[in-house]
Amino acid sequence: MKKKKKKPSPGAQNKQLTAQHRKEFFYKLKNLITALTNDPSVFQLIPEKEYTFIFLSRFQALRLKPDPNYSIPNADLNIIKHFLRFLEMITTVNYTENGPKISLDLYLSVGLSLYTYITRLEDDKYPTAKALKQALAMMIVEDPDENPIDVMNVAFDKLDSLCTNLAMFVSDISGVVYVAENSLEIEDKMPPAIYEQIKLTAHVQKRRSFNVDGNPRPAFEVCYPWQGKELRHAECTAKQLKINSLPPDTKIPVFIQQHALNRLSERLDCIDISISWMSLVTSFIIGEIIKDGHNHYLIEYKILNHKVGYLAGELHDGCLLINTFLFITQNGTPEGQKLQDKTGLGKLDKEYLNIDKISTFYKSDISENAELKKLFVEVGCADIFEVKFAIFNPEMRFGEVPLAERIQAYLGLTKEEMDMETYLSEQMPDTE
Repeated sequence: MKKKKKKPSPGAQNKQLTAQHRKEFFYKLKNLITALTNDPSVFQLIPEKEYTFIFLSRFQALRLKPDPNYSIPNADLNIIKHFLRFLEMITTVNYTENGPKISLDLYLSVGLSLYTYITRLEDDKYPTAKALKQALAMMIVEDPDENPIDVMNVAFDKLDSLCTNLAMFVSDISGVVYVAENSLEIEDKMPPAIYEQIKLTAHVQKRRSFNVDGNPRPAFEVCYPWQGKELRHAECTAKQLKINSLPPDTKIPVFIQQHALNRLSERLDCIDISISWMSLVTSFIIGEIIKDGHNHYLIEYKILNHKVGYLAGELHDGCLLINTFLFITQNGTPEGQKLQDKTGLGKLDKEYLNIDKISTFYKSDISENAELKKLFVEVGCADIFEVKFAIFNPEMRFGEVPLAERIQAYLGLTKEEMDMETYLSEQMPDTE
C-alpha cells in the first residue's frame, strides 16, 4: 500500500508561492524591458544581487476592495473582478509615441516597479547602473520636448476612467449606485505590500412614488458616479424651468421613471451605457430646457454637446419627473416635427423605416447618401452623425445595411415608390 504524500507545511507552501511569484515577476520585467528597448541584453545590465531588492519593493497587482457596509453576492463579485481584469488588459499606455502598447495591468505592477527602481538608482551603485538608466530613459520625463508623453499621468488618467467604467458596470440606477475610487496602499508589514486599490462604495438609490393622474409612479433620483470618485446628482434651477413663484436659484431635484430608462436604452441602442447614463446628468448642465405647456418640459439630451434627443418631463411634488426619452427624429420633438412637415413622415412611418433609433444611422448607408443626409441635417438632426465615438458594440458593422435608397423610394424621391398602404400590406399576415 502506497503511503500518502504529506501535505507541505504552510511555511513551505508560502515559500513555493513566493518563488512562483518571483519567477513570474522577473519574466514580465524582462519582457517589458526588452519591449521598451528592443534589446534583450538590457535586462542583463541588472546584477542578480539587485533582484531581491527589486522584488521585495515591487508594486503588486491592482486590488478591488468591496464596500464593507454593503454585501455584494459572491457570484456578482466574481463577475466584477473578471470585468476589472478585462478592463486592465484592454486599457493600454505607451512610453513613446511609436513605442509598444503596454497593458494597464502590466504598467501598474511591473511598470511602476521598474519606474521606481530606475528613478532612485544612483549612477555609481554598480558598474552597469548608468548604462541601464540611459537605456530606459524613456521612462522618466525630464524634458517634455524630448519625451512629451508623461506615461505616469496618462496611466493614472486611464485608471480614473477605468474606475468610472467599473462603477457604471456595477451600478443600477434603479437599485444601488457605486463610486469607485483608486488609491495607493502600503501595508504596514515586512516587506511592505505596495499596490493600487479600487474601493467600491455603495449608495442605495433614492426611490419615490409620484402621483401622476391619480396613479402611483415609482421613480429614481438621477445620479452618476462622476469620474468614479463622487456621486453627482442631476438638478436644475427654478430659473431654468421658468418657475416664477420660486427664487431663481432654487434647486429642483430630478427623478426618472423606469419607462424612460427603457426608452433611453432602446433608442440609443448602440451607445456605451456609461456615456448614455453620464449624459443624463450633464444634459441638465449643457442642454437647453424647453417649456412645452403648463409644467411640461423637453430637456435637450446631449452626448458631449451633440444633441441626439430629448428627455420629456413634468413637475410633480417639487421635483422634475422624467417620464420618457424621445430620439431626435421622433414625433414630439421640434426636429421630429420639422421632419414630418418636410417629408410627411408620421410616427408609424418612422418606426417602419427604423429611423427612431440611433443604430440605424450607423448600421445603414444613410450617412453615405448625400441627398438623404442633407435632409436630416436641414431639419436639425446633424448631431446624430457625430457621435460614433460613443458607440460600444463590437458586433456592429458600419454602413452595411442598404437603407438609403429604400427611404428615398418611400419618400418618392426615386422612381420606385412605397407608401403607407404598401407598409400596412407588408405587416398583414398571409391568409392564403
